Amino acid sequence: MKMLFMLIVSCLFISSATGQNCNEWFRQRRTQIRYLQTQIVELQAQIMLLKKGYDVAKEGWEFIQDMTNGEFELHKDKVSRLDKVSRVIDEDPEKTKREIKALIQKSR
Repeated sequence: MKMLFMLIVSCLFISSATGQNCNEWFRQRRTQIRYLQTQIVELQAQIMLLKKGYDVAKEGWEFIQDMTNGEFELHKDKVSRLDKVSRVIDEDPEKTKREIKALIQKSR
């Protein structure tokens, strides 16, 4: 009984196992060349995908740098304008107060 069970189990495993086919036995060099050609084609496809990925990453990085530099320039311009205003106020604060009051009166 044990022997019959072992025979059935081994037949199941043997039937699902795959080994070399006829080409691999009798035409080994041709089969190897065919496998290598397939690998080369697949590797070229992967290289193409990697290049596309790097291009996308590079464009994204350049976009982020452009945005960051543009934002920095905006802040730099605002700070320089504030600096100019503060110099005018520091020169004659009373004159500045009168001018502000006059502008408020005109806007009403």
